[in-house]
Amino acid sequence: MLLRLLPSQVSSHWGVIKHAIEESLPPIAGGASDRMNNILESILIGTTDCWVSHNDNGTIDGLLLTRFVEDDCSKTRNLLIYCVYGFLQRSAKLAWLEGLKSLYKYAFSKNCHRIIGYTDVDSIIKFVKRVGGEAKYTFVSIPVGGRDESL
Repeated sequence: MLLRLLPSQVSSHWGVIKHAIEESLPPIAGGASDRMNNILESILIGTTDCWVSHNDNGTIDGLLLTRFVEDDCSKTRNLLIYCVYGFLQRSAKLAWLEGLKSLYKYAFSKNCHRIIGYTDVDSIIKFVKRVGGEAKYTFVSIPVGGRDESL
């Protein structure tokens, strides 16, 4: 089951949550020294949501962050899965499906066009394809700063 945490719950458990986020940051996060404080601030003010997944006996087995992103040109709103972390080595497919259903309902209720994210994890790519999603784009990145500007 997937549950969205309140900002006060995130504050109370920040040590564990921070570790999970650090281990699963997307490539767009960069290396700013204050990035974790910025992420916490984003959760506390409500622009980023923190979710936990737990099994039937209440054991937390996963954590993810989501936020809404909008394409400024088309005004298309999407729910971005910012990061995903599993506390257990092996996650049940049923738990992934239940979590995705919860996110789908949430995204639909917030007028989102898609649930989107970045990954290079083969098992996640295969899962997305299995549930009818697309995994055909590659995230590309060119670092800026400290390089020859003429390329």
